[in-house]
Amino acid sequence: MTGFLQVIIDFLGLAIALAAGVLDFARETYIRAALKPTLGAALFIAFLSGISEMIGQSVILVINRVPLYRFLASLVFTGVVYLVASMTWALSVVMIAPLFGAGIVSAIGYAGLFTVIAMSFAPRLLGVLAIAPYFGVAFSYLLDAWVLACVIFGLHAASDLPFEAAAICGALGWTTSFVIRALTGRILRGPLTALRRAVSGSLLERTPQQLLAEFSEGIRERRVKS
Repeated sequence: MTGFLQVIIDFLGLAIALAAGVLDFARETYIRAALKPTLGAALFIAFLSGISEMIGQSVILVINRVPLYRFLASLVFTGVVYLVASMTWALSVVMIAPLFGAGIVSAIGYAGLFTVIAMSFAPRLLGVLAIAPYFGVAFSYLLDAWVLACVIFGLHAASDLPFEAAAICGALGWTTSFVIRALTGRILRGPLTALRRAVSGSLLERTPQQLLAEFSEGIRERRVKS
């Protein structure tokens, strides 16, 4: 039992160290992670980033009085979505890099590439703050830009690519993954909508800011009536 707990502690410590290195744009962190891929910890970061965003959206579930098991299922579901997003991004880079003569895979391997992309989702761990009224949506966009900057820096640092090539591969990889996800989402809109409704009990179509505004307005109306 003690050994199992130590494994968990070491794993969490590794994930924290990777996330801290990403947020600090530490070249050494990316190099070590790529040369000795810590894919499990990197994917855990991407998974937690999705959970963080869902916690930020949790006001929607709370207002709709979603049961606890649905709330927990929603956290897991959003975490898996972020895992898929990181893997799609990495696969897009694999397809695009050869077009520009960028030997990313030959430099760090597939595991290294997936590690670099997944761990670069660390800024999204702050996604819970996107619930903030007025600037929450803008903050979410800022986190997206931060993640993209981390991916570009990580590709540059880990595979020793010229910065321009890393920027092209990172940006085009993001664009390609976005298009793929958008097309997939459109084709599978019906099943995905049904799945999201089944998991969360809510379509989550409104933003937390809208719900907070409606909630505040409801409180004011009740005060006026009383």
